[in-house]
Amino acid sequence: MWFSDEPLDANEGAFGDVLLKMDVNLPDEQIGLYEWIKEGKGFREFLIPADVVNTHTNGLAVEEEHAA
Repeated sequence: MWFSDEPLDANEGAFGDVLLKMDVNLPDEQIGLYEWIKEGKGFREFLIPADVVNTHTNGLAVEEEHAA
């Protein structure tokens, strides 16, 4: 599953009208294993396996106000 540390818009390749917010509770040293590092980005992004997300997530919220 792909995650970022802030809401993104079409300029960063995120399209749609709904923002899905999930709190993935992983220690910094563990989440760093899944970080996708690319120069020049103003945000952090992560590719985390679904089974890891499913065992470390506390709820989710859907927001429409951040849609691009």
